[in-house]
Amino acid sequence: MRNLIFIPAIAMSYVFLSGWPEHMSSWMRSGIAAAIIGIALLLWRSTGDQKKGFFSSLRKPNLLDYLFAGITVLLLEFFFMTMFTYGPELGRDLSYRVEDWLREVKYGEVANEKEKQPPEHLRHGNDGNWLWNSHYQRQIPKRANHRPLNRPEVFITASSADQAQLMNRQQIYVRAFMLNHFDGDSWYLANPIKRVLDPSKDGFIRLKSRPPIQGFPVYYHTITHSYHDNGQNVLLGIHGARQVKQPYITRIAPDIYLLPPKKADQDGYDYEVASQPILLDQIISRGGRIIPGTPDEGLDAVYFDTLPDELLRAKMVAWLDDFAISEDNLAATLITIREALRERCEYSLKVENPENLSPLDNFLFGERKGYCEHFASATASLCRELGIPSRIAFGWAGGKYYEESNQFMFVSADAHAWTEIYLRDYGWVVFDTTAPDQNRRQIAGSGETPPPLTEPPLEETPEQQYTEYNQSPWFMLACIMGLGTFALSLLVFLKFRSIPPRTRSGGTGIASVEPDYMRLFRMACTRSGCPYPDHRTLRQQMIALEKRGILPIFSNVLLDYHNRVVYGDAERDSKAEKSLVRHIKLWQHQIKKAA
Repeated sequence: MRNLIFIPAIAMSYVFLSGWPEHMSSWMRSGIAAAIIGIALLLWRSTGDQKKGFFSSLRKPNLLDYLFAGITVLLLEFFFMTMFTYGPELGRDLSYRVEDWLREVKYGEVANEKEKQPPEHLRHGNDGNWLWNSHYQRQIPKRANHRPLNRPEVFITASSADQAQLMNRQQIYVRAFMLNHFDGDSWYLANPIKRVLDPSKDGFIRLKSRPPIQGFPVYYHTITHSYHDNGQNVLLGIHGARQVKQPYITRIAPDIYLLPPKKADQDGYDYEVASQPILLDQIISRGGRIIPGTPDEGLDAVYFDTLPDELLRAKMVAWLDDFAISEDNLAATLITIREALRERCEYSLKVENPENLSPLDNFLFGERKGYCEHFASATASLCRELGIPSRIAFGWAGGKYYEESNQFMFVSADAHAWTEIYLRDYGWVVFDTTAPDQNRRQIAGSGETPPPLTEPPLEETPEQQYTEYNQSPWFMLACIMGLGTFALSLLVFLKFRSIPPRTRSGGTGIASVEPDYMRLFRMACTRSGCPYPDHRTLRQQMIALEKRGILPIFSNVLLDYHNRVVYGDAERDSKAEKSLVRHIKLWQHQIKKAA
């Protein structure tokens, strides 16, 4: 029955290691989990019949023993935490490399139809600001302190100078992927699919079946970007991509496509795309009628799903009631929402969330600070409360325009998230509520040329320099634990330095430090009622035990071995000493049982 102690201990440890509570660091949670298991072990031993059995001590523990135990626990915790943190990613990456080596696939060449089939799963890693995990999930962090770099990531080359000038007149949104299900903490891709799309005779793959909408320009451009070893090489393009020139692509959801493996002689991707982006402000400026889409038009119900947190929903609805909303004029309603969000919430790459609220609750009603992902999530949730189908898109916006080469460059700091709403007769439309100055277009100087993709990060602007560190209590506690570990290690090192070398007495055997079998024999003699004082020889102690009638059967073996090692030239035999220890423990147990 005492083994049942481990059931709640393991359950509690699993809860901590699985990520709860979220405000604690992973190291702190793993430390608490290790402490729970340690306490369970102590309780398990204390409930046994033999309290001094297998774990019985040969001597009273000293400070050095406790230091060794503490450092051992810290080292084991560090090992397992490191293994669980980095081991899965390293192992998965190694398996991919082995798989590619065994298959010997030449990228860009499709040997047969089987090679064109969609992947069984999506690989993922940590390189990028817009990646999702293997469960098609992207979590919005409760706390953040981003420091974006200026590393070139995407280049867009317009097909002509006229096209480049036309593109430069409005905000460009380069979409990578979108997510459609939101639970208040994370965005997911609901109902993913996998379907391979092949090109037509002209080499282009058609992504949109209906003809272009009149009055909105179509942009023909070439996309250039790096290849990601993690497998998340999605099709990029200006919002509203209609066609792409590729040997084949894999559709995993509406408007999300995976690119084929790159060719062996290429470092990245370079392909042609045609897009017709539509922004909400364009529709409003043209006086177009705005009507939200409905499920009757074939839209998935996931685009209308509201948050599962009823309390947060009630707060959002109450906030919407504070300002006028026109049911007959959807354009005015959306503009009101955008202005209210920009006035209410501050754009900031640093989010502290002191009350430990959900990301959306903290953004709207708590700290009221966040970046583009928070603005887009809040906008999509508010639109769904009004019955407007919405989703969130990830990619880049702003960029830098090089007029002489008709190119637009997007760096890591241009990574962006925005809301898309579905409107009748227009489809998915960009509705960005983040302040426009956060993704402002830059114009390159005369004679300036764009850097290559392999260029190191450019110098950061003052607005992107963040020198503040996370000063949360858990961060300070982690620092204290680190300093404590260093102090313990230094103390143990000094303790070892202070221990004098062993001296020999008599022959080459026993040292000034008494061996384990003798310490255990002294303890057993004391418990038998016949103490073994230091001034008495082992032979005299055997005589005293014989007079009391408790002489152990191994007495001659112990006496012979001890005399040969201490007074003779025999070397110590670890195997013989372990055998003596076992016999002494058995004798000690017999004495205790007889008493």
